Amino acid sequence: MSSVATDRDGRWSHVDEAREVPIEGDVTVPARLWHEHGDALSWRDGRTGVRLGPGDSLDALGPYLGRIALVVLEARPGEQVDNAARSRILRERYAYAGEIRPVEGRARQPRRVRGPGASTIRRRAAVAAGHDRAAEPAR
Repeated sequence: MSSVATDRDGRWSHVDEAREVPIEGDVTVPARLWHEHGDALSWRDGRTGVRLGPGDSLDALGPYLGRIALVVLEARPGEQVDNAARSRILRERYAYAGEIRPVEGRARQPRRVRGPGASTIRRRAAVAAGHDRAAEPAR
C-alpha cells in the first residue's frame, strides 16, 4: 500500500517515501526525507512542506525554511508536545513566514499517487539547474 495521503482540503499530499514524491502538486515530506533530498525537492513544480515530529529538531530545519512553504508540527495522540512554543520559535527565531499547521495524530485517508522516484527528481533538478552534462548539446 502507498504511504501517500491527502489533507482534508485536498491541496497537500503527504508523502513518506522518496519514490512516491510527484513532480507536480503540493506535498509534505517527513523531516528525514527533507534532509536526505531537500535540494531535489526544492526543484519540484509545486510547493513543498515538511512534517516535524516531536523529536525532530527545528534547528536542523532552520537554514532551509526559505524553501519550505508549510511546516506541519505533528504530535502523537496523548503526548505532551508544545506546538505553540515550536510555532513561536519558527516565527521569532527563524522569521519563518510560511504556513504552520499543528496537528495531533495522522487521521488522513491514504490515496494512491503515482510519480517518479527520487532519482528522477534529482535528475530533473540537475537539468533545471544546468548541472547535468547529458542535457548539454553535443559539440
